[in-house]
Amino acid sequence: MEKQRYIKMDELTKNMLVFALYDLFQEEKKKGMPLDVTGNLIVKLDRCREKKLFLTDNEYQKAVLALNKHRDARIAEGDYTDCIDRVFYKLLQAKYKRCAVR
Repeated sequence: MEKQRYIKMDELTKNMLVFALYDLFQEEKKKGMPLDVTGNLIVKLDRCREKKLFLTDNEYQKAVLALNKHRDARIAEGDYTDCIDRVFYKLLQAKYKRCAVR
């Protein structure tokens, strides 16, 4: 058993996280940075069929970074950030739960 961050998933949360992480993945790829954590998290989200998502600390940090960058880009464009804020709030409120190592 390991402590990981637990997030209740819905379609909006999943889509926003994948979209934001894909932008971060492209940015890291251009800079020549390691892509393993971001790439694995995108695949993990894609395969997530349950309504539960467990994130390690590294995955959690990447998700927060990706959503924050995506939110900043939307603000710079002058677009609304309501959906991103909702997902960001849900991510920041994620508590630790014990789960089986996956």
